[in-house]
Amino acid sequence: QSCIEIGMTAEYAGRLELALHRIKVYDCFHLLWRRVSFDNTWKPLLVKPSIYQIAIEGKTDSLSLYQRGDSHSVDRSGDDVSEVFGIRGYRAGDTLHRIHWKLSAKTDELLVKEFSNSMKNALYICVDLHTDSEEKWIHERFDGMATILASLCHSLLLQQETHEVFWYNGEDGELHSMSIAGEQDIYEIVGELSAATTYDYSYDFQNVLQEHGMYGKRVKAFLVDMDWNLYSGDQCIASMTEDNMNKELLNLRIVQ
Repeated sequence: QSCIEIGMTAEYAGRLELALHRIKVYDCFHLLWRRVSFDNTWKPLLVKPSIYQIAIEGKTDSLSLYQRGDSHSVDRSGDDVSEVFGIRGYRAGDTLHRIHWKLSAKTDELLVKEFSNSMKNALYICVDLHTDSEEKWIHERFDGMATILASLCHSLLLQQETHEVFWYNGEDGELHSMSIAGEQDIYEIVGELSAATTYDYSYDFQNVLQEHGMYGKRVKAFLVDMDWNLYSGDQCIASMTEDNMNKELLNLRIVQ
C-alpha cells in the first residue's frame, strides 16, 4: 500500500464534493498499466476561508456567555451552573461534574444535569443570508461573507469570548444556531452556512430572538450580511469590497 497526496487549490471558500474518475497504476518504465478498483463515491470537503485578526478594544467581560444574567432561557440549556435547566440521560462526552449522582443512585441510571442559559450577558453573531431575488448562491459573495465571519469569530476567541452564531435557512424556514468555543467550530459553522439556502425577504433577527427570550439588555450582537457589511447593533462598522477586504479586516478595530 502507498499513500499519494494530491495538492489542490480552490479560489473560494465553501463546501465541495470530489470523486475520483479513474486510477491507473504503471510500471517503473511507464509502459504497462492496469486499472485499480476503488470507492468512487462523492466525498465532501470544506475549503477554509482566510482568517484575519480583528482588533477588539475595550472590556468584554460583561459579554461572556458564561456569566450569570438577570434571566434565563425557558427553552434552551446553557452553561450557567447557578441554575439547573433540566435532567436527561447520560450521553457519551458528558463530563463527570454534570452527573446528578443522588438521582442516578435512586433510578439506577446515569442522569446528567443540564444548566441554564443566561440571556442577559450574551455575545451573538447573526448571519443574514438575504439576497435579491435575481441572485443565485454566488461563490464570491459567500467567500467574502465567510472571511468576515471567520475572522470575527477567531478574534473573539482570542479574547476568550465564547459566542453563538445564528442564521436563518430559507429552505426549511428555521432559525439555526451554533456555539463557537474553538477553532474547529469556526470551520464547522462555515460548512453549515455553505449548505444553507438564501432568501429574498428581510429577516429581523433581533425581533425573533426577543420573542424567544434570548435578547436582553446586556446582549452584544454583531451582524454579517451577504453584501460584506459588518454591523455592531444597528451601526455599520465595516463595509468591504474585493479590493479592500483584507486591508479593512486587518485595520478594523471594534470598540466594545
